[in-house]
Amino acid sequence: GDKNIFRHKEKGKRIDTSVHILLDASGSMSGDQPIANAATVSLALAIASIPQADVAVSVFGFRDAVNPIIRRGQSVRSNLKRFAVRASGGTPMGQAMMYGLRELALESRRERKVIIVITDGAPSDGGVVQYVNTLCDRADIEVYAIGIRSQSVDRYFKNAEVINRVEDLNGSLFALAKPFLKAS
Repeated sequence: GDKNIFRHKEKGKRIDTSVHILLDASGSMSGDQPIANAATVSLALAIASIPQADVAVSVFGFRDAVNPIIRRGQSVRSNLKRFAVRASGGTPMGQAMMYGLRELALESRRERKVIIVITDGAPSDGGVVQYVNTLCDRADIEVYAIGIRSQSVDRYFKNAEVINRVEDLNGSLFALAKPFLKAS
């Protein structure tokens, strides 16, 4: 007759994840940039809509720099115009990854931290990319990459997917995001 016998606290499943998306806007992306921009917006909106998940998005390559599109805590929807980036410049992927690593380490209090790199080519700073991957491993930050018609991501990332048709980018982004957006 003791009703307390069946009472117990069960930890709810939570995603508790911060994601930083790094979008390549180097000169070689010119033909694919509008589709990559749209796919990045879709992924950012999806992540932002999940309780216990947040997102920041930065662009790299444009003017050979890394620039935030949205910062953690900012609304994706109210900043949609910022996603209309144009391709130009080089591919400072390592610099972008270092920016993402720093941002996640300083700005996120979430249990799980993820960087997603969307690119169509090899980095101009490959050694830096490898070094930042090592730093991310030590900091328990997961790194994923999508190569658009480029196998170079396989050389630099353990978790990489290559698409040969830009039309497949949306599906690939969501397939890549599924494992780290599942509740644990």
